[in-house]
Amino acid sequence: MAPEVIKEEAVTLKCDVYSYGVVLWELLTREIPFADMPLVQVVWAVAECDERPHLPSTFPAGFTALVTQCWELDADARPD
Repeated sequence: MAPEVIKEEAVTLKCDVYSYGVVLWELLTREIPFADMPLVQVVWAVAECDERPHLPSTFPAGFTALVTQCWELDADARPD
């Protein structure tokens, strides 16, 4: 869930772009993001500490760049 959704701020299509980045990460890692953390801790980490799932060094550079852009804290900076 995008940080702005967690914080109950304005919701735009850019929230879906954030989620798309998470789905790409899941497809490439075959893991669940923050699987070792309780949900309330994940919510805090994403919304208040700007945490994101770890991007492995084995990710292709293009995917790393795209996922990183999708996860921008500033929703306007995310790709369309």
